[in-house]
Amino acid sequence: MKDVEMLFTLLFTASLYSAVILLLVLLIRRLFHKRLNPRVVYMLWFLVLIKLLVPVAPQSPISLFNVLPKALPVEWNLDERILPPPSSTESHSTAGLSPNHSKDSSIAPQPSLNQTGKSAAAATPMKHPQSYALEMEDELSWRTAGSLVWLGGLLCFSSYYLFSTLVFKSRIRNSLKVDDKEILSVVAACQEKLGITRPIPVYETNGLHSPCLYGLWKPGIYLPEDIIAIANTNQLTHILMHELTHYKRKDLWCNALWMLSAGVHWYNPLVWLAMKKMKADQETACDASVLERLGEREASSYGMTLLMLSRLFSRNASAQVNLSHFGGSKKETKRRMLMITKFKKGSYKLSLAAILLVLVLGAVLLTDALDDGKGLDTSIKAEDGERDFSPIYNDSFRWFHKLERGA
Repeated sequence: MKDVEMLFTLLFTASLYSAVILLLVLLIRRLFHKRLNPRVVYMLWFLVLIKLLVPVAPQSPISLFNVLPKALPVEWNLDERILPPPSSTESHSTAGLSPNHSKDSSIAPQPSLNQTGKSAAAATPMKHPQSYALEMEDELSWRTAGSLVWLGGLLCFSSYYLFSTLVFKSRIRNSLKVDDKEILSVVAACQEKLGITRPIPVYETNGLHSPCLYGLWKPGIYLPEDIIAIANTNQLTHILMHELTHYKRKDLWCNALWMLSAGVHWYNPLVWLAMKKMKADQETACDASVLERLGEREASSYGMTLLMLSRLFSRNASAQVNLSHFGGSKKETKRRMLMITKFKKGSYKLSLAAILLVLVLGAVLLTDALDDGKGLDTSIKAEDGERDFSPIYNDSFRWFHKLERGA
């Protein structure tokens, strides 16, 4: 149970820190989305994802968290804390022993004496062992309760995701593999433009209302039978290029990692907001990538295909299923159309300034604050200038910076 509590506290702290990064990304997204490359905006969400899934990070003097207060002062030396402190009788008897009477003075140095001849440990007021144990037990019970609630929520989320996946698979169970030569020729031409050598099957289904790419290990494109009936060759090219671009960019794997982070941090509403905004930026970045391949002349026609699908169809699959839709909400469609109308050839490519921006933000946001030095020295000086080698366990955050401290 101690391992679960430690994992929960690590992830909870990472959730708090990632909220700071998330709010900053949302601010950048809102203020500069018209000026920033759609690919750069999408890449910023990886900073949030890394912080959510990797709670341990190296220290850095340029970390943003150097200027922020500590998120959660937590002690994890549980084995040491649950032991009651020594009684005053034991302290006096220990203080009365001289170094000559010590069993092993090299291993257990004697506490220093003050001017009255009493040890510093004996002079320090101490809690009653029973009250100390009750206090520690109460604190540990709250940690245990929080860890159990978190674990229960994670199991519920996993069950819901599994149920949603089974429901979606039941919808596409009767899908038929497309064997129309015209459609297959369009698929082959699109794969050649994108440099995809692996054959991606295309299925016709009556269980969906929007084209999508589905499958991590065996990806396939699913086209509603209505779209196959009414779409012309040009529109099919736009749809297939969009879904194949998702495959080329490994977007389904990215979505899987975001789904994992949402399950682990299910209690944080900002994580769900981040996943929603990320998917909107993912579609915009995918549109820009498609237009880079098709050229500016196809921008207007591609936008008309997007409008046609948004008017005729809507998403009906569960939001928890890991797939990529061509369509989206009205607000997302409007934002994508704005990007399409302003698209210029070469705007999707990353500039040196954009790469430097992402690297600097990564160095500032993905590193931890420098240790303030408290608790680094495991001994304290007594009143007479000598050292008492009693360890101090009051450092609150340094264990996050090293895996061995967490262990």
